[in-house]
Amino acid sequence: MTLAFAGGSASALTVIESEADWNALGGVATDDLALRADIVFTAIPAPIDLGSYDFNGNHHSIRLPGGDFAGLFQVRGGTIRELNVDLGQATLVEGAGAIVAGADEPGALYGTVVRCSVMGAQPISEKEIGGIVGRDFGREDSRISACVSRLDIGAASDVGGIAGSGFLGTIEDSQMLGSILQGQTSGGILSNARFTEGSTRILRSVMAGNIAGSNNGGIVGLGTGVTVVQSLTSGSVAAGSENGAIVGNWLASRDGTVDLVLDSYAASTDGASAPLVGKVNYFFFTIEVRVKDSYTVSNTAPVVGTLTGESGGGTLILDGVYGGSAAFGTADASWTVDDSGGYQPDDEALLGTLGTDWSAGVWKATSDGLPQLKGFLDGIWTGYASHELPPMLPPHLSLQVAAGSVTLSWPSFWADWTPQESQDVGANDWLDLSAEVVGDTTKTLSSPISGRGACFYRLAL
Repeated sequence: MTLAFAGGSASALTVIESEADWNALGGVATDDLALRADIVFTAIPAPIDLGSYDFNGNHHSIRLPGGDFAGLFQVRGGTIRELNVDLGQATLVEGAGAIVAGADEPGALYGTVVRCSVMGAQPISEKEIGGIVGRDFGREDSRISACVSRLDIGAASDVGGIAGSGFLGTIEDSQMLGSILQGQTSGGILSNARFTEGSTRILRSVMAGNIAGSNNGGIVGLGTGVTVVQSLTSGSVAAGSENGAIVGNWLASRDGTVDLVLDSYAASTDGASAPLVGKVNYFFFTIEVRVKDSYTVSNTAPVVGTLTGESGGGTLILDGVYGGSAAFGTADASWTVDDSGGYQPDDEALLGTLGTDWSAGVWKATSDGLPQLKGFLDGIWTGYASHELPPMLPPHLSLQVAAGSVTLSWPSFWADWTPQESQDVGANDWLDLSAEVVGDTTKTLSSPISGRGACFYRLAL
């Protein structure tokens, strides 16, 4: 279905309501697209070349049958938003992404992905996959925002819960709920970035799953070219094998100073048994690597596990860093450590306060606990009660009123959330709704409202 809008220049919107509508596009968008209903595919769909057009999923869901799957879209400057994908028993092929397929060359696919989710029954088992976007996605202005993955990462390398190998751009306000079960050089948010330091940033993102395997990181697997800012990991992190709670492995690709981890922390459920950064290697370069205004609750692992290199030299700069058993575990002789900006192994120095020179605009001191990141308190996140409980990206809740009842609906991706109502929000008095929740790809309930005063509704964990 195509809708035309009059104006100074004609534009059109193609509405997709079924598998047949999707297939009728022939794999190419010629105008903006909008999804107006959930789709349960009976066959693996061909990807749509979106180009510079936009796709609005309107918070609907797509469910796939079993089979090999490369991704739903190719995009070159367009925007994909508000789409939930359930892979079911489908498996992502090498280099794939559930929303955006992998690229054949760096930067061939780029654009913006906002408020999308992916889940599935099969752990990722091929290399260079990303849960949301696949291999080599992005240019410097590319952005992934408010996206979340429930996919587990299995026996595969260079996998990211959100973005696959060779990403370039910014990932912000995104979350990994799946775990890294094994494999290597994989990250909860990003596997690795393109070898261009300073051009890729991970901002306000959360790894809530557990981390095992080797050379894996809670936020980033291979940290070359990445700066991690205001992010956290809260799951268990397997010790040894050069895993890192924030970054697994960092490898220099040029001389210079790199901000690697800023305003971030690890508060794993088992005491953060791995370092913040697993390994840093200057290779043949002369580099400085900075960790600033960050902490780990671990007292058994260092801030950085291993410092190594071939020829050149490295300096590890710790500036306002707390926790860990030491600044580093092992180091080649050519490494030096500059902790003049402040390093304290005892994180109890942070209880009820902020670190010296930490920004009150970034951090919030709690009365008796470790500091919290304010970006998760003031933004789109919810459920951030303490540093020990990860913030969560909430579902989109739709509401319709008709015939004396209210109908609530939300994507099945968030099926574990509970609908609640309140007649006094100020008193924070919320009660679970007793009405039956029904539906498959979308969860729905109806509740009577006749004869009642004003009611408010939410979803809560």
